[in-house]
Amino acid sequence: MLSTLVHQKMEDPDWRSKYSGLMSLSQVGEYVENVSDVAPIVQLAIKFLDDAHPKIRYAACHVIGQLADDCQPDFQTKFHQLVIPALLKKLSDNAPRVASHALASLVNILEGLDRETAKEYLETVLNLVFPMAQVGSSIVRENAVGVISALAESSSEHFEPYFEKSVSIIKDIMKIHTQPMYRQLRGQCIECITLMGISVGKERFVKIAGEIIEQMAQIQQNDTAFESSDPLRSYLLSGWQRMCNILEEDFAPYLSLIMPSLLKMVKHILKTLTPSKQAEDDDFSSEKEDAKKEDENEKKIGEEAELAMNAINGIVTDVGKSYFDYLEPTEELVHIALGHANDKVREQAAKCIPSLLKVIKDSDHHDKEEMKKRIAQRSLNALWDVVQAEFETEMISQIIHEICRIIEDCGAFLTQDEFPKLTSKIVRVLNESEGRKSENEKFKEESELEEEELFALDEENEEEDALQIELAELIGVLFKTHKELALPLISILKSDILPKALQPQASDKKHQFGLYLVSDTIEHLGVELIPDLWPLLSQALLKYATDKIAYVRQVAVYAIGVLAEKSPDAFNEKAESYLKKVLEALKIPRSDESVKEYGASKDNAVAALGKMIQFGDLESNLNAAISTWVSNLPLHYDKVEGRKQHELFVDFILKREHTLVFGQNGERVPKVIKVFATILDTKMSNSTITEKISQVLQALFKNETMKAHVEKACSELTSLEKNKLKTVLPEGVRI
Repeated sequence: MLSTLVHQKMEDPDWRSKYSGLMSLSQVGEYVENVSDVAPIVQLAIKFLDDAHPKIRYAACHVIGQLADDCQPDFQTKFHQLVIPALLKKLSDNAPRVASHALASLVNILEGLDRETAKEYLETVLNLVFPMAQVGSSIVRENAVGVISALAESSSEHFEPYFEKSVSIIKDIMKIHTQPMYRQLRGQCIECITLMGISVGKERFVKIAGEIIEQMAQIQQNDTAFESSDPLRSYLLSGWQRMCNILEEDFAPYLSLIMPSLLKMVKHILKTLTPSKQAEDDDFSSEKEDAKKEDENEKKIGEEAELAMNAINGIVTDVGKSYFDYLEPTEELVHIALGHANDKVREQAAKCIPSLLKVIKDSDHHDKEEMKKRIAQRSLNALWDVVQAEFETEMISQIIHEICRIIEDCGAFLTQDEFPKLTSKIVRVLNESEGRKSENEKFKEESELEEEELFALDEENEEEDALQIELAELIGVLFKTHKELALPLISILKSDILPKALQPQASDKKHQFGLYLVSDTIEHLGVELIPDLWPLLSQALLKYATDKIAYVRQVAVYAIGVLAEKSPDAFNEKAESYLKKVLEALKIPRSDESVKEYGASKDNAVAALGKMIQFGDLESNLNAAISTWVSNLPLHYDKVEGRKQHELFVDFILKREHTLVFGQNGERVPKVIKVFATILDTKMSNSTITEKISQVLQALFKNETMKAHVEKACSELTSLEKNKLKTVLPEGVRI
């Protein structure tokens, strides 16, 4: 329907018809699944780039730019050779707005190019754009600088030969154009020069970094307006964050130059919660228009405040303990931000608190432990205020996650009076979450709902499940850090929470939640402290270790491994039963869960088996357990457990009877060599494991019988695996 209408518009001699037709086509990209479908639109837009009327040429540029943005990166892959040359011709258009829009469209295209394709255009595009950035109208120069930024970002290290000339041009613009009318241009220069810094890297950028930082600091102190919507503020905030990412700890010497005015600016941004109504005294503006403007202003304020807190958090994280002198004003900003109307601002503020605590932890201050505890306690109170006032479940989850980090970082700082209060808050949030889930289920049963409404309710319940998992994590952290105060909380779990979570008719997510609590209880408290609760927990582990749902049995088998490690006596009482269940879990085939989800579950079962071999008493079942363990190595998905298991594997070979791993007749040697070749030079290994693998191979090649097995196993490896293994073979050995 639209295509027919647009063709009619294109035949109309009135420029307004053509303009409306083209502009309507610019809206299509957002809804197109196959980028090939927009080919006719691209051809039409290129045709009208040469129209006699400047507004038609402008509209044609707009169509290309919008499609490039909406269909990124497929649009760039398919059409870059067609649209980039066509737009470059428009850079010399005699209408500044057309030339400017051609540049803006180029920005959208260049941002979606891969680095090798972007490299092809560097010379041609920059030679055309450099002069446009230096002279002419502001709208042309702003977009010309935007093109340089986009090319620097997309071409990455390939931009290095053009860095020096680009920097010279951008620095001159920043120095010369200081009038208020050039705020946007100077802001884009800040963006451009910091993006170039990321592309060329610290070693090259550090030579000019001091000069650029001084320029930015001067702009921040003298030229940034607080009482208006100044684009410089956002560009500075993003610029400081990129600058910090580039320089890391070398950014620290500049803090005294930057932070006082930056903190002042951020405080102003955060306190501007209610934007001024621009049309407040305009008798002709309707209430609806006023409301729309106010919503737009609030959105901008929220975005700027989020950017501000993100920048502060980035600086705190990157410079570390050097940030110590600015802790107090930053903590004040965090507490202001926690009361902000924007969800993302509150989220960024919450994320900032653990970063501040790490600054204290790493500092040399004589009273840092007490200081850390004071800030942690104040922050916890503020975060719980946010939780109690919050309506969005996802936001509550985020805050609970940060509370977890704070308590884990600070350790045992809660008093005997404070711990029960915190426990009550956790239980209340859990009950409220469960109440919302029940209401949703009841509503689904009692109402005739459309498919979209059912989907929305299911999504809400998934958010509640995620929140409950975060609460389980929080309880686990409390067990870990406040073991001596946790027994009253255990009583609540035993009497109310765990029986409900572990009952057969509970949901799979509820089973997962309950098993997380079981695992943390075993890991951090030990079975010895919970004799009354242990029978329930043991029964749950045995029941759910072979559950048909991968993420449920993953937690159960992990907990069995933890039991063998932390409470071997309790494990050994039912060692045969636990081993049987874990072996059964490893035989369960993948159903409709993802490969990653199934793989993570299997990894945890293999890791549990390794811990049972290491810490438990498997007696007559040891050979069968080791055989299954070796045959299921290496781990692929759980990197932390993977490194632990792979080191245990090589230690077992070095320290125990070889035949337990290799088999009586060396039948498992090919599997062992395959494991070595697979994990070397990956995140599933480390330097310690690599050294131990080298020791194993040296011993094997000294044994004539085993040497033959190893040589045969090496001959069956892929070329990549052989090359990895060569790095650890004894000197003179060839495969």
